[in-house]
Amino acid sequence: MSKCTAVIVDTVSIQSYVFASNKLKDNIGASYIIEEQIYKTIMVNVLRKQFSTGNLWEKWNNEDEKFEVQLFKAYSPFECEIAYIGGGNAMLLFKNDAEVIKAGENKLVTKFIREYTLELLQRFPGLKTAFGINLDFNLTSDQFKESRQLLIADIGRNKNCYHPNVSPVKHGIVEDCPLSNEAEEELFHPYSQTQLVSKSSVIKMTACDKSQDTLENQFIEELRGLKGAYTFTDDLEMLGQLSEKAYIAIVHVDGNGIGKRFVDCEDLPKLRELSKQVSELADRVMKKIITHIVKLIDNDKLNNKNGFEIRKISNKLVLPLRPLITAGDDFTFICHGKLGVHLAEKLILFMNEERVQGKPVAACGGVAIIKTHYPFYRAYTLAEELMKAAKKQSRDNEGSWLSFMISSGGFSGNLENIIHQQFTTPNGILTASAYRVDEQASTMSKLKLGIKELFTGSDAWPTNKVMQLRDVLRQDEFSQTSFITETSARQLKLPEYEGHSFHKKLWENKFSPYYDIIELKDFYPDELL
Repeated sequence: MSKCTAVIVDTVSIQSYVFASNKLKDNIGASYIIEEQIYKTIMVNVLRKQFSTGNLWEKWNNEDEKFEVQLFKAYSPFECEIAYIGGGNAMLLFKNDAEVIKAGENKLVTKFIREYTLELLQRFPGLKTAFGINLDFNLTSDQFKESRQLLIADIGRNKNCYHPNVSPVKHGIVEDCPLSNEAEEELFHPYSQTQLVSKSSVIKMTACDKSQDTLENQFIEELRGLKGAYTFTDDLEMLGQLSEKAYIAIVHVDGNGIGKRFVDCEDLPKLRELSKQVSELADRVMKKIITHIVKLIDNDKLNNKNGFEIRKISNKLVLPLRPLITAGDDFTFICHGKLGVHLAEKLILFMNEERVQGKPVAACGGVAIIKTHYPFYRAYTLAEELMKAAKKQSRDNEGSWLSFMISSGGFSGNLENIIHQQFTTPNGILTASAYRVDEQASTMSKLKLGIKELFTGSDAWPTNKVMQLRDVLRQDEFSQTSFITETSARQLKLPEYEGHSFHKKLWENKFSPYYDIIELKDFYPDELL
């Protein structure tokens, strides 16, 4: 027998749940709930209670596991088995027979979904899940891929047509929670001695404390430096900024084509192995990033002179970075504004060094650099759109790409509207859609070289001339020609690009590299160029 009922469980609107509040503690707790609680703890406990199958839940991810399905073995006591858990979703296999297919319902699945969603509603209000079901799932290698495509198609339909209300009903006689759009219900002392907040916010902030312990245990070796022990913060103002008016960066990086690799898996062993490899990839890459930052601080690369004030909590140095989402090839973290582009670039390069199924991993990233108290969800949305713009460049040109945007006052609308309103001139678009980072002659390397040539050394431009250059990029051709003539007479040289004439006429084919050079200068420390 090789047929069973397959169920795929996914979390809907993860970003809305994680970034519903502008309080970092809320965001961290919500991320921890999704990564560590809803599948690895809640779902596993519901299955164990319903089927009493002991340690089978851990076996699927064991190093020595041969990925044999237990459901069909002779005298098997198991009625359910985990296919995999990872990447923000899970796949389960349930026993069935001809009667199940004839009835069009598997009662084991119905009971599981009822108990699991009830548990989530009680434990984590506001969290939405979706399910895909295939009652006739064929595990044989020649039918597995087609069966899984039907399963994915079913969950896609369910996400679009079913929108359950998973938040408690808010009565008109209650005050609104200052952190969410829900009703005030409970007092949470770490936030305020007198202010009531919603139950959802209390749950997230409580989970944040558990997240702190989990992170420190996960990266215990990487958090040891020459200057002492390091730790993470759940306070936006502790990321090393010199003032609360300084900038932070939200970074979102996603691997290229990993989803297609999952779709192309031809059997369950390959699917499980891929899931495990992608999960291990995330752990290794984040360890490299943390080790890199610790070395920068140990070597005094991040100091007051270049805009950093590394703080202490309980005699531990606070890293200017806090991971928010680390799920397979999907990374989101918040950091000091001056580190956003550098760390995104490093993370992508670290991913390029990794191998999944023996193949290199390309990735694209988006970096939104914003004021410390800029609305969180809006900033994350911008970072995600920037990542998608980088993905478009990757689809057109292959490789790994990075896109960034710096907001000094705040933007409204989507990325397309922002570019149209803020960066479009009669000469062309001021900012590049993305920069390639995965090759020696990458456009990101050229951008950093341009910063060094324009701002460092004996040939550095005076600040007033840099500001004139920024302004003249928006002006007419005559003004630009006059500016180039004047600066040439003063022996001020613009960075040159081989095969292009930007240094002679500023614009070429509706693009100029100099605006991004000027913008990024204050957000890429000289020591890291």
